[in-house]
Amino acid sequence: MQEIDQKKMVLDFIKSQKLATLATVGADGNPEAATVAISETNDLSLVFGCYATARKYQNLISNQNVAVVFSQDKISVQYEGKVKEVVGEETKRLQDIHIAKHADSAKHSSHPAEKYFIVTPVWIRYMNHSTKPDLEFEIKF
Repeated sequence: MQEIDQKKMVLDFIKSQKLATLATVGADGNPEAATVAISETNDLSLVFGCYATARKYQNLISNQNVAVVFSQDKISVQYEGKVKEVVGEETKRLQDIHIAKHADSAKHSSHPAEKYFIVTPVWIRYMNHSTKPDLEFEIKF
C-alpha cells in the first residue's frame, strides 16, 4: 500500500473520531492520560485545547513529547508527536478548526485560561483487526 493511501486511511479514521486519549509526562517523570476532544488538520496534525490550570497543561509545557490513541471497535491509531502551544494569529485558525468539529467547545474558547495546542506527528501505527488478514502499518515522519 502506498504511503499516500496509508495517510488518507489514518486521516479518514481520525476525522471520524471525536475523542482520543492523550498521554503526557510531567516534569517529575510521572505519566498522565486524559480523554480529550481532539481535531485534525489535513496534514495529520492534531489540535486540542485545555485550561492553563490543568495538570495536563503543565505537562505539555515541560515536555513536548505526547502520545495519542484513537480507538473504535477493532480499529486503532497509535500516534506519537511533538506538541506546541499555539499563540498569536495561529490561535484563531486552530480554534476555528477545533470548533467546527466540536461546536460545544466554543463555550471554552473565550475563557482566559483556555490554551490551544497543535501536535505534529513523528510516528503513527494503524491497526484494523476487522479485515482478513489484519491490516497494520506504520508511518514515520
